[in-house]
Amino acid sequence: MRIPAAKSSRNRCKTVCWLGSGRKKRLRSDGGILCRAPVLNKCPSIPITVFTGSWDVGVISLGVALKDLTSLLWAEGLAAIDGKRIAFIDTERGSEFYCLDIPERTVHPKDFDFDRFITRSLMETLEAVEELDPKVHGVLVIDSITHLWEAARAAYNGKLLPNGGIPLQAWQQIKKPYKRLMSLFLDGSFHAILCGREGVVMEQDEDGEMRVTGTKLKAEGETPHEPHVLGRMCPDRDERGGYITKVFFEKD
Repeated sequence: MRIPAAKSSRNRCKTVCWLGSGRKKRLRSDGGILCRAPVLNKCPSIPITVFTGSWDVGVISLGVALKDLTSLLWAEGLAAIDGKRIAFIDTERGSEFYCLDIPERTVHPKDFDFDRFITRSLMETLEAVEELDPKVHGVLVIDSITHLWEAARAAYNGKLLPNGGIPLQAWQQIKKPYKRLMSLFLDGSFHAILCGREGVVMEQDEDGEMRVTGTKLKAEGETPHEPHVLGRMCPDRDERGGYITKVFFEKD
């Protein structure tokens, strides 16, 4: 299924819901919420004008770290350079808030202009990315890759080990569509932003007990090493009970 771009003079945030059964349901008969936000001249805080090719970035965050907003701000700046549109694969429906004009939103109160698909199916995501037209869409955002990796694992229905684990010989087939998606993500003729949830690294200490020793992207093990840049978003509470999000770049 090709991700449709808005064709009217008044750009629209097109939304199609992809259900796990393979049925497709358009959420709005008019094609989606009207999105008329002007694009930014440059990506905030990132000197994107120095890039001569496609830019691949990974974002790891906890649930309150605003990875949707950050990704859309980056995507909007990147898309403006080439005069193309943004394609957004949404597994969490977190982008709905940014399809609306929110005057109280202090950062980008106007709605974003992008084309969105909602799905948690790895195979449907793979189909959409394979058919992505780089002449139309200059930026691809996937949020969250964690759900797509979980979908790949959940698709396995073969024999399990006595402890409930998946046999080693089965992993190659499980990873095959996921690896194909990552290949398209890295080699596509578009900028790509990959978002995922933060997990913990557990290691055994000297006493044989498992302890948390770090954090990681909750996805297939090689995924964090694939993007050009990997940022970890860390929310801290301020004195008024809100959040201040800091970004630590673990790979650049």
